[in-house]
Amino acid sequence: SRPRRRRDPPAQVNQIQLHVGMGKDPQGMVAMNAKLGIVTQAWSPLGSGGHGSDDILSGNLTTGIAAAHNVSTAQVALKYLVDKGAAIVTKSSNPEHLAEDVDLWSWDLTADEIAALDDDSAAAGDAPSFECDNQASLALAV
Repeated sequence: SRPRRRRDPPAQVNQIQLHVGMGKDPQGMVAMNAKLGIVTQAWSPLGSGGHGSDDILSGNLTTGIAAAHNVSTAQVALKYLVDKGAAIVTKSSNPEHLAEDVDLWSWDLTADEIAALDDDSAAAGDAPSFECDNQASLALAV
């Protein structure tokens, strides 16, 4: 595909790889989207893309938070993204997992939990997009 030209309509949604362990705002993509009025949509919200990280579903951080709220680690990872304003996309053929994926509003993460998830760097090697290193595309975006 070709880079967006200035006269093209602006993007409405930017689907990027985004999950726990990538840091608070990987490469500034979330802030850039917000500045441009673009919705951030989290691709791979459970970390199955890129390098991924087993820590998202079975690490001490998410396991401890999940136990404190009597929810699954997947719910912790998804709740973190939704609370940050990201739209999420998940899939499952398991009805129980699908039900968990939408039960994100009956509980809240604490400020300390959010800070710990923001600071987690277990998947810091994952980039939000292959375009993050393309300076020509970044110049067109701003």
